Amino acid sequence: MYNLKKILISVLSSILMTQYMFAQSAISLENKGYNFSGAYTLGFEFKLDNAITVNQLGIMDKNDNGKLDGTIAPKVGLWNISGELLTSIEIPLDTPLSNNGFYRPIEPLTLKKGSYVIGLLSRYDAEYTGYYATYKNAFPVKFVRGRYIGSNSLSFPQYFYNAPAFFGPNFLFSINGNVSVPMELTSPKSPSLYQRQADKTALIPVQGTVSGATRVEARVIITKGTKGEDTSWKMIDDDIIDGKFSGTLKVKNGWYRLEVRAYQNKKIISENSVESVGIGDIFIASGQSNSANWGQVPTKPDDERVLSLNLKGEWEVANDPQPRANANGGSPWPSMGSALVKKLGIPIGIVSTGIGGTSVGQWENYYYNQQLKPAIEALKPYGFKAILWHQGETDAAANTSLESYASTLEKVIQYSRRDAHFNVPWGIALASRYNVSPCSEHIIVEAQKSVIASDENIFVGSKTNKYRSLGYTFDNVHFNKKGLIAHGKAWAKAVLDGFKLNNLAYNKPTQQSSLLEHGYSYLAVDGNMHGNYEANETTRTDEEEHSWWEVDLLHSYDLSTLSIWNRTDCCSDDLSEYYILVSNTAMKDRSYDELIKDTSIWKYYVAGKSVQHLKINPNTKGRYIRIQKSTYGNLSIAEVVALPKEEDTKK
Repeated sequence: MYNLKKILISVLSSILMTQYMFAQSAISLENKGYNFSGAYTLGFEFKLDNAITVNQLGIMDKNDNGKLDGTIAPKVGLWNISGELLTSIEIPLDTPLSNNGFYRPIEPLTLKKGSYVIGLLSRYDAEYTGYYATYKNAFPVKFVRGRYIGSNSLSFPQYFYNAPAFFGPNFLFSINGNVSVPMELTSPKSPSLYQRQADKTALIPVQGTVSGATRVEARVIITKGTKGEDTSWKMIDDDIIDGKFSGTLKVKNGWYRLEVRAYQNKKIISENSVESVGIGDIFIASGQSNSANWGQVPTKPDDERVLSLNLKGEWEVANDPQPRANANGGSPWPSMGSALVKKLGIPIGIVSTGIGGTSVGQWENYYYNQQLKPAIEALKPYGFKAILWHQGETDAAANTSLESYASTLEKVIQYSRRDAHFNVPWGIALASRYNVSPCSEHIIVEAQKSVIASDENIFVGSKTNKYRSLGYTFDNVHFNKKGLIAHGKAWAKAVLDGFKLNNLAYNKPTQQSSLLEHGYSYLAVDGNMHGNYEANETTRTDEEEHSWWEVDLLHSYDLSTLSIWNRTDCCSDDLSEYYILVSNTAMKDRSYDELIKDTSIWKYYVAGKSVQHLKINPNTKGRYIRIQKSTYGNLSIAEVVALPKEEDTKK
């Protein structure tokens, strides 16, 4: 008896070409050990919730060679659930390819609400199409089960009963007699992930083809159980040439289904959708074995929103082994991604490029060009946030000098920023443990610290030299399952700390007394401390009396640290002679004098000449933080960071 599990494994996942045309990947059953004697073939049953009109029947191009294979023209049929043949048509072998299939028009046939079966009237083994599972969206057609069709009657082998596997040709149909037009989406694919920007949004490229359309619109719908923000229908393209449309949709960070519809004047002629489209944070990981797949066991993320980019440039769930790193074991990245998704509520992408046993010198040229640069190039359509570097064990064993290690790593960092065309942040692990002398291991860690200290856009990564003593290794160097999970969580914390994502003010609601040009209030909570006003990196108010800026933390927190960065291009006196106010109640619409006299508000006055970076420890509790000048003038702020006491981080 044919093994049903093998059938299901063999069936390729379906790709929906339009709302009204089902185009699946095809498989041949001829080599699966099944006896195709007689005029029997496999088809599928489907159920209609409302009426449709079938316009064409056809066969899909199984092997994408552009021609209908075989020696005998297949004949496609459509039955009602009682086994009555409603219509059929022969598909000549010279039928031209259209929309990934070979279709022939039929006399339009309206199917009422109910169940039907589609399949082949004759044995045909060249272009079978496989269907997998039921179609999930709320469209009229629902696939029910596989069918075994013979001539004009229906029979049903026991071992196919209720199987979520559907075999047979495709068909085109329309709702309520309106002819539908096939739409193909070339971007985005499912799944996809795009790097969010400072305002927590990204532009999703929406591209594809549809015939006869005069405009195309798109929107996103939050995936149930995840965070995000639905959009209304937005124009993608109203100048469609040769059926090709292209545009972008601005979307807030989250996890979505993207829907697209095409109009011909005022009439919708086609629709399509893509599941699992995300806006979040993307990281490149690089270095040697403990950044690659050398852990004792492969691991998996806890959430489908943790993705990796494979060698084909396609996103997939980030199960170990990571596709661009070497070896076949485990890595820390599923654990890191899971921890960040849990903390931030957004999808996380990881592109691991590590190669076991490599020295920093090997990354200066060869492995940079073979591994790191290709990852940077592959992510250009999506963007990325930072590079996470774990490497140093080999250099400790080789007694690499502090100066040599630091200067070489700095070159690699420079190359990455040159090729990415932005000032890429780096997280550098403090890692050198390789069962050699403590002295050489210490030298490498000091070299890593010196690189971190030399650049404000580099932060401290994970620290793994004690993992052996904690029982986290299986061979004294590489990590067991506990070590991989701990390593991933350590990287997640390093990322949160490095980007001030533990910053209570980060991306929280802001307001200010007035706006000068492009000095928007949210620029003080975007994670960017650089402070160039012309580069849209600082806030700025009009010149006025007691100008102010304020952030709402949304909850009241015990605050341990407040840090404020000034602009760096000019006009640093914009941030001078000012109060820092912390309150549990809103301060909006209250006068300067009222606030200063209010004893329930915590206050700190910054007198005299401005400074580039101010750090204080308020040790107070509050929800609202205001910076307000005591004098007349503009107010500019590059960044505000508010850190909670350790016990107050779980709100």
